[in-house]
Amino acid sequence: MSAATGALIVAALIGGVILLFRVLQYRSDKTYRPTAEGFAEKLRQLVDGRLKYIELDELACVPIAYDERLERLRARFRDVVYDNTSFDTPTRESPSTTTLSAVGRARVGEIIDELDKLAT
Repeated sequence: MSAATGALIVAALIGGVILLFRVLQYRSDKTYRPTAEGFAEKLRQLVDGRLKYIELDELACVPIAYDERLERLRARFRDVVYDNTSFDTPTRESPSTTTLSAVGRARVGEIIDELDKLAT
């Protein structure tokens, strides 16, 4: 095998890896694209104590790359999630759902109000 052939194989492998990452990025961008209404509904579920931890994790941790207004509100929500005063301790009756404290409900309510304004 000549040096040119080896270089061509390496270039093809690198190109293949780059293409794979582009396709994966494209697919991930398409999978999490919440609307203001959908995001507000998830937050209402949180206020009502009906949101599962995995959904809470997705809302708080997955950036919204296509809409900076929603991303700003998601970042504010993330700050609420990371604040220890925002949640009550899970109970034995509801170990897989989240329960907001009064402070958390007030802060999430403000974000819901802003999302409702965006939706109209």
